[in-house]
Amino acid sequence: MAAGTRSMSTEIDPVLRSMHEAIPRLDATKHKGQCGKIAVVGGCEEYTGAPFFAAMTALYAGADLSHVFCGKSASSVIKGYSPDLIVHPYLPDDEGNASGGHGVEEEEIESVSSHCANRVKEWIPKFDCLIVGPGMGRSKAMLATVAKVLPSARQAEIPIVLDADGLFLLTKDLDLIAGYEKAILTPNVVELQRLAHAAGLPHTSPEETACNLSHKLGGVTILSKGPVDFVCCKNSSLSCTEEGSPRRAGGQGDVLAGFVGLFSAWVHTSSADLGQAPRTVVASYSGCVLAREASRLAYARLGRSLTAFEVTKEVGRAMQNKWGNLP
Repeated sequence: MAAGTRSMSTEIDPVLRSMHEAIPRLDATKHKGQCGKIAVVGGCEEYTGAPFFAAMTALYAGADLSHVFCGKSASSVIKGYSPDLIVHPYLPDDEGNASGGHGVEEEEIESVSSHCANRVKEWIPKFDCLIVGPGMGRSKAMLATVAKVLPSARQAEIPIVLDADGLFLLTKDLDLIAGYEKAILTPNVVELQRLAHAAGLPHTSPEETACNLSHKLGGVTILSKGPVDFVCCKNSSLSCTEEGSPRRAGGQGDVLAGFVGLFSAWVHTSSADLGQAPRTVVASYSGCVLAREASRLAYARLGRSLTAFEVTKEVGRAMQNKWGNLP
């Protein structure tokens, strides 16, 4: 075998083979950050697990650095989960929440959101992908802040993955992401219905709705989650039927977002020929396969006791099962 080439089974899924080509090799000449710098925008007082699962999945899958931008009330909690995460308490806390004393009043939302967004935007050029939504919550100040951050990510041409409450934000303003071909939306069936309604589209089958939504939004990639995960971007589509887990513990969608975010970073920074499928489709489909494999492994080990935290522990083994011992 020639130096620098990779050996793989000839039986591997061709899309996974393409994704494999985009994975950066590990060698002594690399410096910190060259294998991916990922940022998760989300995390509020009530939801601290979701950004942790997304950020840690990216790390376990091979990112060098994983950042979380969250509310101050969530930051110490998330930092306590793992010293491997870089946590920025830059997002506004919920207005009028039960803790009292640190909420954002209605008349302050515009100024507070502008200030918070500016703090996040200073970091945007440093990242290879933005994962927006896990644990974000729906406070007016949080939504206003993230709405101000997204245009900066687009201007920097950074891939964006929108999940959970990031998708809720889009139902208020689809123009935030319309026409941005490095964007991936990851709705479940309910979120897909909401997005279709916001776009003025009829909701038919998940597959047809996802394709119509992709066209309506000008080539944005849709990863419709369900018993069969369906990925589409304009005229390219793939279905993922890999075995996963029958357990539906909260947080597994955040694990998927972490995979898709890192893979999106890798496909967009790779100079390799990744075949005919759009790079966002390659990243999304591969994320589905790996998330399902990690869930399958965790379920085989734990059965009904499976949690998203346990799924993250299987990320490395899942990648080894699909791609062998990556250098």
